[in-house]
Amino acid sequence: MWETDLINAGIPGLVGVAGILGTFFAPAWATRKAARRRERRDFRTASRLVLDELETIEIHFRLLVEDGRVPTRDLADGFLPTAAWNEYKAVLAEMLDDNDWAGIPTMMGTIDHHRLLIGDQGAGTQLSQTLLDRANEAADLVHELRERLERAAPVDD
Repeated sequence: MWETDLINAGIPGLVGVAGILGTFFAPAWATRKAARRRERRDFRTASRLVLDELETIEIHFRLLVEDGRVPTRDLADGFLPTAAWNEYKAVLAEMLDDNDWAGIPTMMGTIDHHRLLIGDQGAGTQLSQTLLDRANEAADLVHELRERLERAAPVDD
């Protein structure tokens, strides 16, 4: 009988402790879960917009090689864009593993240089073979980086 009294006395105590622990840990768990969802949404947004930008950059380089000339329209009007990269690179830096991240910041860091170098040639100017070779290499590299980013998943640590 004393064993039954001990069990009956212990059960409410255990329920009370479980309730206290649940009350303590549930908000933290919910907050972590919400933060994780937000991180995944941020990653999805960042990767989609930067992928779109990488595709545009690749197309611009391929068109340069195909046409062999500096575009005749204003080069400031979306030529070799980097706005999404500049806005979302911190998200990608945090959420990509080292292999998926490798090369992207270097390539994107050279885009402004490419834009200036091409723009300095003058609208409609025939590009030298050296610049065409560089544009072709850049297009291939951007394509490779874009494919890598398309396959990338956010790190989970």
